[in-house]
Amino acid sequence: MERDPQLILECLKLMNTAGVRVYFHDSLGRAMVTVESPAISVSLEDTRRASRQSGWDVEVYTVGGLGEARRNALRGFASIDNISLELARSLVDHGYLGFEDLSVIDPDFLKHMGRLDAETVDAIIEQAEIRSEEAES
Repeated sequence: MERDPQLILECLKLMNTAGVRVYFHDSLGRAMVTVESPAISVSLEDTRRASRQSGWDVEVYTVGGLGEARRNALRGFASIDNISLELARSLVDHGYLGFEDLSVIDPDFLKHMGRLDAETVDAIIEQAEIRSEEAES
């Protein structure tokens, strides 16, 4: 997928809006858009259009909202057996923000990122799947 922040911002009708940033996370195929002001709203329809046209899973956050999501993800990931704080930070830096994201991670990517063996990777993914299901219910 091509990294085209202009296309995403155009679809979201944010082209000339100050304080807007686009972050691409290749491992998830996700583009996170941050806006400084909570007063800036983006419609679900525009977000879906941006996703379709760009090929990226586009998500929009306020700067504060993304910071909170990152902190929550860091705490959650660090509570999983065999995930060090360093690995949890790396996961968050790569755009993983919840157990659902972690449950679908490419095992080889996690193995390489955390310098883990296959058995440990499987155990981490299994724990993430369980916690993701628990969060849904």
